[in-house]
Amino acid sequence: MDSEERYRFGGKVPIVRESRLRNKVIPSLFAAITIAILVFLMKYVRFDVLYGTGSSIVIYSSFAASAFILFVTPYARAAKVHRFVGAYILAAIIGVAGYYIADYLGLYITIAIVVFAMALAMIESRVQHPPAIGIAFAFVLFHTGYIGVLVVLLGVVIILGMRVMLEAFVYELEEDAKRVIKRERKRSHAKAFKEKKGSRRSKG
Repeated sequence: MDSEERYRFGGKVPIVRESRLRNKVIPSLFAAITIAILVFLMKYVRFDVLYGTGSSIVIYSSFAASAFILFVTPYARAAKVHRFVGAYILAAIIGVAGYYIADYLGLYITIAIVVFAMALAMIESRVQHPPAIGIAFAFVLFHTGYIGVLVVLLGVVIILGMRVMLEAFVYELEEDAKRVIKRERKRSHAKAFKEKKGSRRSKG
């Protein structure tokens, strides 16, 4: 595939020309199907009945944002799989901890602590994936227990599974992108060498 002269993210990933269907419509469709599956899952386990009306909405929102990042902007830093998984694991741990301390510190103080802890933990562990903060927030706000952790982990597995399917059938894989970069660099170097050689001959 032909790549443009400019590059994303400091020259690491080339902007590859692909069709609107391949690069935008199908990833968006995958994101929509993924969220539909997760909504069905939350309804099936009667999440709102367990933790109160609206408890699933915050989790829907976090997963929807994550699906968009992973499917539609696959080369973004937040779309890296290890960042996505790591951030949601941190959200589950910190969210459950917040659930236990909320009775002692109060809702508002606990939410502030949880958001601060999530932000700091993601930065220090280099797993920045902002939508995960919403999960930790929901755990405190709605007193979500261990069933919530299982639902979140299952949601992570579903999103990763859909991402793998999308990569297999739609995306130009990252290794292919690296090969494009390598090829473009070789062309650039060869062109510069020819121009330099031609200038020397003209001077001579």
